Amino acid sequence: AFIVQICGLTAYILTDNAINTDSSTDTDLVLSGLFPIYAFTNALQILAAATGDANGANGVRLTLGNIGTGIFQPVGNTMWMLAFDFVLYTGLFVYCDMVLPIGPGVKYHPLFFLQRSFWRPESVGMSAQEAYAKPPERGEAADVSAERARVADGEARETDQVRCLGLRKQYPNAPTPAVVNVQFGIRHRECFGLLGSNGAGKSTTIHILCGLHAPTEGTVLVRAPGSASAELDIRKDLSTIQSAMGVCPQDNLLWDDLTGDQHLQFYGRLRGLKEGKVLKRHIAYWLKRVNLATRSTKSKPSRAYSGGMKRRLSVACSLVGNPRLVYLDEPSTGLD
Repeated sequence: AFIVQICGLTAYILTDNAINTDSSTDTDLVLSGLFPIYAFTNALQILAAATGDANGANGVRLTLGNIGTGIFQPVGNTMWMLAFDFVLYTGLFVYCDMVLPIGPGVKYHPLFFLQRSFWRPESVGMSAQEAYAKPPERGEAADVSAERARVADGEARETDQVRCLGLRKQYPNAPTPAVVNVQFGIRHRECFGLLGSNGAGKSTTIHILCGLHAPTEGTVLVRAPGSASAELDIRKDLSTIQSAMGVCPQDNLLWDDLTGDQHLQFYGRLRGLKEGKVLKRHIAYWLKRVNLATRSTKSKPSRAYSGGMKRRLSVACSLVGNPRLVYLDEPSTGLD
């Protein structure tokens, strides 16, 4: 707040001086509009000057014909700069969110937009798969080692929908890694269960699978939509993979003011369901499957739901639209 006040005061002094010295169209003043608060203050100062003195004399009537550039009241300059600032800072925000290692999600290389694979996803080659796959850990169970070998084999590329290769996750400042050398595959149309005690790394593995956290080592390969063998890498093609994914997280991520019907409308539209009968049919189907289709329940906002009802709605949100890949993190928690 203090910095904003200082910038506002500086902008006021700068623009007031420019107007008093008839230099409100100077290049330096216009370029200062790259900082939105300067452009906004400049516009306010120009509008204030146009009103004239305390007696209302020497004012200027502003119309669409005299607020352009290159005149004494260049409100048009500031309007253009504010519009440019909107585009500039929106793009900068999106870029920083994609590359800076802050917050959740898999981050891109700073020059990702120069890479061909970003604009046109490519299948992962066998050499890359071999680099990610890891040998068995000491004392590993025989069935786990067998699954590890199967997933690393080239035949799994033809049969598995998802392949986790050598996953390892080490959180900053954590004494031990949360996930160590996890390697398994999920076949097409298979319901795969990930079992383990508390703290074993199940939720962390699911977070990596759905792109919430980037793996420290290893990767996840997902069968490309409409392809028999081509695979996409979660490190490079996360947006494409997530477009065909549904997720039910461990915690219920619901909007308190929306009903169950409205939640499913939102997720159904995200997954490309057409407005009208198709979307309504999907919503009615999944509300009925999770026992939330009664008239009294459909009219309730989610804040009025019990814990079990919220959990069932979260499951329905992950399944509406029939995504090709669904991750459910403890979906039965709190259910009878």
